[in-house]
Amino acid sequence: MGLSKIFLWGLIISFVGTLPLSPLNVAAMQISSQEGIAAAMYFSVGTLLTEMIYVRISLVGINWIRKQKKLFRWMEWITFLLLLVFAAGSFYAASRTQNTENVLLNNYELHHFHAFPFLVRME
Repeated sequence: MGLSKIFLWGLIISFVGTLPLSPLNVAAMQISSQEGIAAAMYFSVGTLLTEMIYVRISLVGINWIRKQKKLFRWMEWITFLLLLVFAAGSFYAASRTQNTENVLLNNYELHHFHAFPFLVRME
C-alpha cells in the first residue's frame, strides 16, 4: 500500500506540474498542430527521458554532496556570502538610479496590448 500511495502522489504532482504553459508544452502543441500527434509524442517522450536523466543525476549529486559534511558547510557559507553580495549590489544599483519612470506604462506611443506579443496576431 505504501509504494502505491507514493506512486499516486508522484503522478498527481507530475500532472499538476504539466498544467501551466511551459516552453515544452507549447512546443509539443505546436509540433502536434504542424507535424502531427506522432511527432509531438516523439518530442514529448524525448523530453521526458531527458528530464528523468537530469533528475536522477541531480538526486545522486545531491545525495553525494549531503554526505560530504565539509563541502556542504563550505557551500552554505559561499551561498550566504553570494546572497549578501547580491543584496548589497541591488541596494547600490537602486540608490544610483535616477530615472524611476516605468517605460511601458508611461509610453503613450506603444499600445499596451503589444506589451504581450504572444497575444497579438502577427501580420
